Amino acid sequence: MGMLPAKGQGEADYARADSMAGLFPGHSLDHPALLAHKLTQGLEGDKERFRALYRWVCTNITNDYGLYLRNRRKQVKWQSEPEKLAEWQRKFAPLVFKRLRKHHATLCTGYAYILRELARHVGLEAELINGYGRTANSNVDGEALVNHSWNAIRLDGVWYLCDPTWSSGYIREGGVVSAYDDDVYFLVEPELFILNHYPEDVGWTLLNEPPALEDFLSGPLSYKPACEFGFKPERDKMRQQVAKGTPWKVGFEVAPGLEGAVGLRIADRDMQPIIQKRKGGFILSHSFGSKGHYDVHITVKGRIVATYSVEVVSASGI
Repeated sequence: MGMLPAKGQGEADYARADSMAGLFPGHSLDHPALLAHKLTQGLEGDKERFRALYRWVCTNITNDYGLYLRNRRKQVKWQSEPEKLAEWQRKFAPLVFKRLRKHHATLCTGYAYILRELARHVGLEAELINGYGRTANSNVDGEALVNHSWNAIRLDGVWYLCDPTWSSGYIREGGVVSAYDDDVYFLVEPELFILNHYPEDVGWTLLNEPPALEDFLSGPLSYKPACEFGFKPERDKMRQQVAKGTPWKVGFEVAPGLEGAVGLRIADRDMQPIIQKRKGGFILSHSFGSKGHYDVHITVKGRIVATYSVEVVSASGI
């Protein structure tokens, strides 16, 4: 796979690429090679050309909520019967791509597929990656579903990761919210991407020491703002236990200068934990005064970046 990627997307100016992407709204997908060359004409460098393709896909393709629900039901139904699940996906795939071509609506596989094809038509090396996408509703509490697709892209000799589906918006109960955001899942550093993306082929983590799948599935839930703020929790369990009065501690890294903006939200109450610097990052600690189960949300600038489930017991209960 070549070199590991540089961290982040750098200071590239994508104004021209973004402008090109805006010139062809709703363009037909009948001839993707033609569209790819229109979007990149006059642009220089791999990153600038790829940015135009990425932005066009994210702002012109919508997530098909009906297809999402159908596919999700089958994934859950046949998660322990891989042959039946594979047969369903084989039959379902033509509908996904038909909806993509005719109506510019699809699932994550369609997003990753069309981005890969557009990139290849302008000479960029791109891959469609299948794996585990982790959200508050997927791949938690022992669930292990291959439920998501994204891309790896080689630019100027370096591999990067990106997720056009999650850049285009998000799904909530009852429908899809289109909310393009390129700054988070466009050319993400692997150490942040792995917080909620785990490929079937572990090589596509682009990490020298990737976590085990079991550790990924049992770790704290991380959200989009974690990538935005460079928040990396230690590889630990989401479900933890601590004695009442004993400090609960979590190690983390965050983008320079943001350690003072790290807080806690418990039972809808915002509070300031104790933050201590240590080699390579920081330690967050908080003492609970009452026994019980708590959903503990770590925040940066008031936005939730990670969630733990903490059981507080009596000192003799551990």
